[in-house]
Amino acid sequence: MASGFSLTGGRPRCYAFWQDVQKCFLTADEPRTQCAPFKADYFECLHHTKELARASIIAHQANVVRAQELAEQARLEKEGKSLAVGAVLSRGTPTEEAAAA
Repeated sequence: MASGFSLTGGRPRCYAFWQDVQKCFLTADEPRTQCAPFKADYFECLHHTKELARASIIAHQANVVRAQELAEQARLEKEGKSLAVGAVLSRGTPTEEAAAA
């Protein structure tokens, strides 16, 4: 964990954060409160909890937007109109499209 050596002999990915935590604990008057940000950074490096939470929120928002787009597309198709969502529906020129309609 904090030995300074990884399985392959190099430095572990979170070792720099661990060194910051150690340095803070050695020099701080109130390590519990003063070193909390360093400890939080080290734990984030180890477990990626904040990163995973952010990714989950972004994925949820993307799903909500996609569901709204699909609902809007279904509503317009029901009314006889069409809505292109991220796709090219025809390759024709505007005059060819008007003649076809």
